Amino acid sequence: MAVSNQRGESMGERRPEETHEILVFVQNPPDYLSWSKPQKLEYYENVVRWHEYVSRLMAVGEVTKAWGAEKLPGRVRPIATKTLLIAIYRTTLTKFSELIARDPLWDSAWYQAPILKSIETDYETDLARYKRQRTRLEEKLGKKLPKAVLQYKDSIPKIRPGGTIEILVTSGNTPGYLDLSDEERLEEEEKVVQMHDYHRPLREGGVIVDEWGTYQNCGFGVWAGPNSAKGVYIVRVSSYDEFDDVFISDPVRNISRVQTVVLVPFQESWQRAEQELRAARERFGGVSELS
Repeated sequence: MAVSNQRGESMGERRPEETHEILVFVQNPPDYLSWSKPQKLEYYENVVRWHEYVSRLMAVGEVTKAWGAEKLPGRVRPIATKTLLIAIYRTTLTKFSELIARDPLWDSAWYQAPILKSIETDYETDLARYKRQRTRLEEKLGKKLPKAVLQYKDSIPKIRPGGTIEILVTSGNTPGYLDLSDEERLEEEEKVVQMHDYHRPLREGGVIVDEWGTYQNCGFGVWAGPNSAKGVYIVRVSSYDEFDDVFISDPVRNISRVQTVVLVPFQESWQRAEQELRAARERFGGVSELS
């Protein structure tokens, strides 16, 4: 049966949608420094409104977790990062599109929102992809390759669970992935499988407290490079030395484009946003709706 929209056009009946977890990064755009003072002040106001909005979504279960981030300027992209906010939505894609369009920062911030998949499903996908690539390469070369090394061979860092510092790590292919030979790509895929073996005891030991894969990027505005899925995990440690131990030992660290974010609990991030708004008013000499 067909239905009609408000313009009288016939639309096919929608199939039932699956619920997904969607990881949302919200950041000021690259041209922030060129904005006028009133524009900057409005942005800080909307950061406070974002926390209010996400809090309401958390109350009804449409956002399951949310954080702010410590203000540690990055060194990869020449962008003046003033704010970085993170939320995990749990909803259908249709409902997510409705919710994100109501986000107070939607009209002025830079968004990225990969769809998450369970780490168990991600491991199965990565292992199957490695086996396919290995079989194809052996057929191409007409010979058997050396025995695969799919287990992590080095020692696992000895870190006690229960730390208070949470760091979110995302990793994906580097821009040079497409230029690799078939043999080099297979070697990288082998390290991805080793990464799963490395992370497993860290999850079981409570050091990695959350971990996901992501589906292939299906959004608009895709970065013009190897369009691959990512790995996402949260490490909970007692010191940055401990994080270094975990991070440096990761088999995919040297073959990935990585982002690391020191997370700030949601309520603390909200309080900081209100403080930053007050400070911005003092700097800019402006009075706004939230005063």
